[in-house]
Amino acid sequence: SENEISGEIPSSLWSLPFLHVLNLSKNQLSSSISPFLWDLPFLEYLYLNSNNLTGTLPNIPSTMPALKHVWLYENSLSGRLTSSLSNLVNLEILVVYDNDFNETLDLQWSLPNLYYIDLSWNHFSGRLPDDLNAATSLQFFYLNNNTLTGTLNEELGDLTHLKELWLQSNGLIGEIPTTFGQLKNLSTLLLYDNSLHGSVPESLCNLTRSGNLTVFETDCHKENRNGTASVSCTCCTACH
Repeated sequence: SENEISGEIPSSLWSLPFLHVLNLSKNQLSSSISPFLWDLPFLEYLYLNSNNLTGTLPNIPSTMPALKHVWLYENSLSGRLTSSLSNLVNLEILVVYDNDFNETLDLQWSLPNLYYIDLSWNHFSGRLPDDLNAATSLQFFYLNNNTLTGTLNEELGDLTHLKELWLQSNGLIGEIPTTFGQLKNLSTLLLYDNSLHGSVPESLCNLTRSGNLTVFETDCHKENRNGTASVSCTCCTACH
């Protein structure tokens, strides 16, 4: 990492079948990601972040069970984030922020070890997936600065290990579900710069009063058409 390697990802890497760690981050790579990358069955840690990679993420075969960490942030990758990520049964960390991924989040979330996922600063659209609660180990979830619409899922309240949830700067509507009060381990909740309305559930306010939820920001200063705050909140740590 942190050299001045440019052009394509070196094809000589594909002849290293026992490679465990590939770190080409912070270079000047400007090609697409070759599907031959997935011919490395023992690869556990993949760092391709902070380059100029383009194109789509190739479909991942079921022969990649070892991969645990995927770092692709700060590139120009685009298209749909492949649903074949579900073949990475031991995936723990997925970081793809600051790319050009778009369309809906067509992922399979039943990955038992996934605890950190950052999809922020892309162009994901549509509703939040209904099966997010299948990611039962999730602790850090960043989906801010996309173009998501629809309401907040009640099922998010099932992610009881969640510590940080960033959903700000989208197009989300509706009220904050009462099930968010079940997130006893939550320390940061960012919901501002959306189109939410209604009152913050008392169960969620109890998390701030107990000292667990130390950062809670939403649109309680933004006015709706009636001239009142979009979200009525007596426990937010900051209003926008």
